Amino acid sequence: MGNYYSGFWKKRERTEQQFMGVIEYRQLAYGRFVNSEDDLQKAIVHVWRSHTPRDQWFRLFHPANGGKRNAIEAAKFKQMGVVAGIADLVCLLPEGKVGFIELKFGKNEPSLHQMDFARFCKVSGYPYALCRTVDEALDTMKSWGAYDPHNNGIRTPLNINNQQKEVEHGKEER
Repeated sequence: MGNYYSGFWKKRERTEQQFMGVIEYRQLAYGRFVNSEDDLQKAIVHVWRSHTPRDQWFRLFHPANGGKRNAIEAAKFKQMGVVAGIADLVCLLPEGKVGFIELKFGKNEPSLHQMDFARFCKVSGYPYALCRTVDEALDTMKSWGAYDPHNNGIRTPLNINNQQKEVEHGKEER
């Protein structure tokens, strides 16, 4: 009897999570719960992860440069390589490229350090975008060839290479 109920509740919980995922996505996409730059970043990462296999989550990450720190921690992080102005999200793109997404909420504007970093990216040929909504960030990643919600969230030669290696590895085992 316990197994029936545990299976029933697990199935119901999974269904509710899937349903909540759709509602959550719509709320995030239309900006209902995005009230700050942090919320915007969380929403983008949430949507990315909901469309991307877990083993590919590393392809979009935040270089932990921001935040309030005391003087000792700030000095330590500076020695460790933290640099002012680096974009909020780093996106690993196909063909060994890297893209940077700076997020701004509302009427906030980039700092001088952020504008310097943006200029460096543009001059050096690194993809860079300033985004103010979830949809802008996702559209940017689509245009870079890094995101496709209809293809498990990703478009990259990494999938093809992994599939070929698995097939070749499977042949070797036989």
